[in-house]
Amino acid sequence: MLCGLLMVAGLWYSRLQTDLRRHEAYASLLAIAQLKKDQIMEWRRARLSDARLVQANAWLAERVARLLEVDDPTADAEIRAYLRHLQGASPYANSLVVDAAGTVRLSLASPPGTISPETMSALALALADGLPRPVDLYRQGSPPTSHLDFIAPVLISHGTRRRAVGAVVLQCEAADSLYPLIRTWPTPSLTAETLLVRRDGDAALFLNDLRHRADTALQLRIPLTRLEIPGVQGVLGTIGCFEGRDDRDVAVLSVLTPIPDTPWVMVTKIDADEAFAPLRQERYLLGGLYGPLVLGFIGVLYLGWQRQRSVWQQALLEQTQARQHAEAQCRATAALAADQSRVKEELAASEALYGSLFRNMLNGFAYCRMLFSPEGAPEDFVFVSVNESFARQTGLPDVVGKKASEVMSNFRKKDPALLEIVGEVAKTGRPWAGEVPLQSLDMWLHLSVYCPRPDHFVAIFDVITERQQAEMALTASEETFRQLVEGLRSEYFFFRHGPDGVLTYLSPSFTSVLGYSLEEAMVHYSTFFTPNPVNQAAERFNRLSLQGIQQPAYEIEVFHKNGDIRRIEVSESPVFDGQGRVVAVEGFARDMTARHRLEAEKEKLQAHLQQAAKLEAIGRLAGGIAHDFNNMLGVILGYAELLLAPLDTKHPHYQGLQAIFQAARRSADLTRQLLGFARKQPISPRRLDLNEVVAEALPRLRRLLGDQIECAWVPWSDPCFVCLDPTQIEHVLVSLITNARDAIAGPGKIALATRPVRFDQATRENHEEFASGDFVQLSVSDTGRGMDQATQDRLFEPFFTTKGLGRATGMGLAMVYGIMRQNRGFIKVVSDPGAGSTFHLYFPAAIASADRPAAAAPAAPLESRGETILVVEDEPGLLAMIRGMLDQLGYQVLATDQPGQAMTIATAHRGPIQLLLTDVVLPELNGRALAATFTARFPGLKVLFMSGSSEEVIAQAGVLPSGVAFLQKPFTIHQLAQALRTLLDR
Repeated sequence: MLCGLLMVAGLWYSRLQTDLRRHEAYASLLAIAQLKKDQIMEWRRARLSDARLVQANAWLAERVARLLEVDDPTADAEIRAYLRHLQGASPYANSLVVDAAGTVRLSLASPPGTISPETMSALALALADGLPRPVDLYRQGSPPTSHLDFIAPVLISHGTRRRAVGAVVLQCEAADSLYPLIRTWPTPSLTAETLLVRRDGDAALFLNDLRHRADTALQLRIPLTRLEIPGVQGVLGTIGCFEGRDDRDVAVLSVLTPIPDTPWVMVTKIDADEAFAPLRQERYLLGGLYGPLVLGFIGVLYLGWQRQRSVWQQALLEQTQARQHAEAQCRATAALAADQSRVKEELAASEALYGSLFRNMLNGFAYCRMLFSPEGAPEDFVFVSVNESFARQTGLPDVVGKKASEVMSNFRKKDPALLEIVGEVAKTGRPWAGEVPLQSLDMWLHLSVYCPRPDHFVAIFDVITERQQAEMALTASEETFRQLVEGLRSEYFFFRHGPDGVLTYLSPSFTSVLGYSLEEAMVHYSTFFTPNPVNQAAERFNRLSLQGIQQPAYEIEVFHKNGDIRRIEVSESPVFDGQGRVVAVEGFARDMTARHRLEAEKEKLQAHLQQAAKLEAIGRLAGGIAHDFNNMLGVILGYAELLLAPLDTKHPHYQGLQAIFQAARRSADLTRQLLGFARKQPISPRRLDLNEVVAEALPRLRRLLGDQIECAWVPWSDPCFVCLDPTQIEHVLVSLITNARDAIAGPGKIALATRPVRFDQATRENHEEFASGDFVQLSVSDTGRGMDQATQDRLFEPFFTTKGLGRATGMGLAMVYGIMRQNRGFIKVVSDPGAGSTFHLYFPAAIASADRPAAAAPAAPLESRGETILVVEDEPGLLAMIRGMLDQLGYQVLATDQPGQAMTIATAHRGPIQLLLTDVVLPELNGRALAATFTARFPGLKVLFMSGSSEEVIAQAGVLPSGVAFLQKPFTIHQLAQALRTLLDR
C-alpha cells in the first residue's frame, strides 16, 4: 500500500513540474519577445527620426529643389556631402534623391538603378500628405536581397502653400541592420529563434531567414489553412502564448507579438523538447529515487529485527570507550604540563607585538566604555585606553579614565550624532564606518567603530578636516559653476567633450539655442553640422585644442531642429590632468545668428537706401530732362498743328507735317513715361473698384497674350476701392502683362488676383519700404523663367531691359514704379530663376464707395469773344507758338518773356485784360508771385497757370495752392481753347 501511495505522489509531482516548466518557458519567451519588440520599434523610430530631420532641413530642401529643377551641380555636390555625413552616422546602405515621378536624380551608390514598386507606392503617399513614410521589406538587386526604405518628402514654399517637389530616400540593407536585432538570442539555446511574418494574400509570408532553413526571407509562404503553424496564427490575429508545430513539423512553444505601426507579427519560439529537457532529467532522477526508497523500507524491517541483538554489543562498546577516554585524559595532562612554559613564552611575545602596534600605529585609537541612561539611551562614554596618536591628532592629553563630556566642551550638545553612532555600536555589536564631524573639537574624522565586548567600543580614526574643507570648497565651487552654467541665457550654452570628441556635458540652455533635447544632442550631434566650409576650419581648431594649444574664438554653422541654419561662436580651452595631458575640451558657445541677421539686414537696408537714392536721382534727372523736352515738344506740336489747320489732306506738305505731328506726339508719350517714373505725370485720380477696372481691361489684356498663355483672374469677393487715375492703372496692367508674357517661352499661365491687406508697425520693421495702414493688393504672377537677384536690383531703372537691343524701351516697369510712388503705393517682387515671378502692387485703400463720373456738360463754343490775354513765358519759341495759337483763336494777345516787364505792358494797355496766362517757373519770380501781384492790381483778373510738371506735383511742392486753373505742357490748340473758355466763362 505504501508503495502505491508513493507511485501516485510521484505522478502528481511529475505533472505539477510539467505545468511549472511550461509556465517558466512562456515567461522567458514573453520577456524576450518584449525585448525584441522594443528593439525593433526603437530601430524604426530612429530611422523615422532621421527622415524627419532630413525633411525639416530647409537648407537641404532648397538645394534639392535646385537640383531637381535646374540640375545644379553645386547643389548636387552639397547634397552628396550632407548625405554622406548622415550615412556615416547611421546604418544606411544608400541614399537617393528622387523627383515627384520617382526618377532617381542622385544616388550615393553606383550605379543608381531604380526604386522598387513598393517604394513608388509609398512615395506617392508621402508626396501627397507631405509626411515621412517607411517602406515595408522588399527584395531587389542582383542577387536579390532584403531592403527597407524611409522616405523624407522635400517641401518648398510656394506663396502661402507648400508643395512637394521630390524626396530623399534612405535605404537600409535588412541583413546589416534589422535582421541582427531579430537573430540574436539573449541566452544559450539550440532551437530558439525569432521570426517576422506578415499576411500576403491567403498565405503567411516569412520576412527573415529561419534558423533551420536558409534563404527564406520574403520567399517562404505557408497557407493560412495550416492553423498549427504559429506564424499563421499570428497573421490571423492570435496574440500571446501558442503551442503548435513549426514548418519542420516539430512541436514548439511560441509567443505571438504584433509590431505596432507595421503589418508585422513577431513569432518568438523554442522547441518543446528543449523547453522540457530539464523536466525529463528530473523524472529520471525521481525514478532512480523511488527504487531505493522501496528497498529502504524493506531494510527498515530487517534493522528492527537486528536491534535487540545489538543492545548487548552497545553496552560493551560504552565500557570500552570509557576506558579509552580515561587513558586520553592522562596523556593530555602530561602534554599540557610539558607545553606550559612554551605557551607562556608565546603569549608574552604576542602581548609585546600588540603593545608595539598600539603605541606606533598612525591612526588614533580609543577603547571606551559606554554609559547609558536608565531608558537605554547613550549619555556619555569613558576613555579606558588610548594610543599616542590619539593625543597627537585630537590635542587631548590624559583622557584615560575621564568622560568624553569632561575633556570635550559641550560634547553632548554639539555631537549628538556621534554619540548616537558609538552608542548603537556598543549596544548592538554592529560595526560602523564613515566620515563624521566632531563639532566640539571643530574637526572631521574618518571613523571605524566596532564592539569588542558588551557596552564597550573601539574607535579607530584619522583627522580629515583639511581634506573635508577642501572637498566642501570644491563642492561649493562646483555648485556655483553649475548654477552659472545652468542659468546661462538662451543664446549661450556650455559644453565639454573628451579627447575622442564625444560630448560628456551640455548645459540645459543648449535646448533653447538649437531646439534639440540633451539626449538627442548626445547621440546625433555629429549630424547637426551643415556642409559649409567654415565647419572644416572649426575641426582644425578643435584638433589643435585637443593638442593643448589655446585657440581663438571661431564660428560653426549648424542646423536648428526646425531646419533653420544657425551660426554659433565657440570659445573653448583644453583641460589638463596632473601630468599635463589633455583630458577634455570645454568652453562656451554663443548663438550669433541674430547678430549676423542684423548685419545682413543692415547691409540690405543700406543697399535699399542706395537703390532708392539712385532711383530718386535718376527720377530727378528724368523729370528735369522731360520738363525741358516738354517745352520743345510744345513748340513742335503747336506749330505743326497751326500749319496743319488750314491744309487739306491733298496738300503736298500735309503728309510731312502730319508725320512731324505724330512723331512729336510719340515723343510726348515717352516724356510722359519719364514724368511717370519721376512722379510728375499729370493724373486725375478718383475712387474706383479695382476689381471692376481689372475685369473691364481683361479682354484687352488677353489679346496681348495669344493662344498659348492662359490668363486667370481671381478677384476678391468684396469690392476693393482705391483712389487712382484709371489711365494709370491701365498702363500698369499692360506693362506687367507684357513683361510676364515676354518671360514665358511657350505655353504658360498668368494669374491676376486682388485682396485687402493691412500692414502694422511690425511689418514695417521687416519691410522698410512698406507703409502701415489698409491697402489693396494686386498680384500679377507668371510661370516664366524668373529673375535672379541682380536683375531684381535694377528692375525699375529707366531704360534697363533684359529683352535685347531694339525689343523694348526699358521704360515699362520704370513707369509702373513711378505710378506706384506717385499714388503713395509700393511694389514687392518675388522671383527665383526658373520659378516664375510675382509682382505684388499695394495701393492705399479708399473708403467703400466709388465716385460716379460726372455727367458730361454740354459742349460750349471755344472761340474768343474779344477778350484780351496777357501771356508770360520765358521760353521764346514756346511764347511765339502760344501767341500764334491765341491769334488763331481770335484773342487779343499781350506777350512777354520777361516777368519784370509784364506789369509795364499791362499798365500801358488801354483796355481791360481778362486773363493772365503764365508759366509757373520763371527766372525772376515764380508764376504764383506774379499772379498775386496782378490780382492785387487788377481785381477780377482770371489766372491760368501752365507747366511741364503736373498740377498735383506742383501743389505738393508748395509752388501753387491746390485747385487753381492749370494747363499741362505740352498742349494742343484745342486743349488751350477749352481751358481758356472754361475759365473765362466761370
